[in-house]
Amino acid sequence: MADILRMPSAPRPILSARAVSVASAERALLHDVDLDIPEAGVFGIIGPSGAGKSTLLKVFNRLLELETPPLELAGDVRFRGRPVYGAGVDADALRSRVGMLFQQPVVFPASIRRNVLFGVRHVERLSRAGLEERLVEALEGAALWDEVADRLDRPAVELSVGQQQRLCLARTLALRPEVVLMDEPTSALDPRATAAIETLIRRLADVHTIVLVTHDLDQARRLADQVACVCRRDNVGQVIETGCCTELFDNPRCPETMDYLDSRGTDQ
Repeated sequence: MADILRMPSAPRPILSARAVSVASAERALLHDVDLDIPEAGVFGIIGPSGAGKSTLLKVFNRLLELETPPLELAGDVRFRGRPVYGAGVDADALRSRVGMLFQQPVVFPASIRRNVLFGVRHVERLSRAGLEERLVEALEGAALWDEVADRLDRPAVELSVGQQQRLCLARTLALRPEVVLMDEPTSALDPRATAAIETLIRRLADVHTIVLVTHDLDQARRLADQVACVCRRDNVGQVIETGCCTELFDNPRCPETMDYLDSRGTDQ
């Protein structure tokens, strides 16, 4: 009888944080963050500027280690149930599985081809044919192949800003990540380029886990399946509440979330 009544266990999150705090030498940035990110779909992170949303993203693929000056991390961070900061974890290999797309396109002064394959050449050993296959796959995944197929050896800086952002996405996809962290990926783009990225996000979410930081609450409503709100409480960033997107927007439980949504002019 006990086996019949036992409830099925929830799927293990692909990313999780437990009691995670981050601090610089001057101040605390995040405090006691508990967060589970389910596999596949789009997980949105919203909240006011300076609350620690970008810092939280970097916790998950150890980009904090590249910050200057360095930041201190406490707590437990896991990817597929395994510690991200455990002994023997290869940070580059982790970042190939948990990739990141930044707010501003980061394009190297090199050809489109070399930009896309930069990370692959660093992390993997592929034949020339393997590299070409990965190049086409990544550019098609970023909906850029048809626009650049005849100029792969031209400088990447010749592309428009919107194309450059999709090029950066292609560079991330070339590593075949399981998770793509996105830090306000459309904030520097015009409406047409923004629409193109949003279409890509929904398509990619069928096979990747997308973690999207955005200040555009309408964008969060359009794209996110679940949402976490990060606000400053007691002068330090904390995950105030999480929930299904429509539930959190329409029926927020915490005063900080209500205040933030009101300040952004959302229709409650």
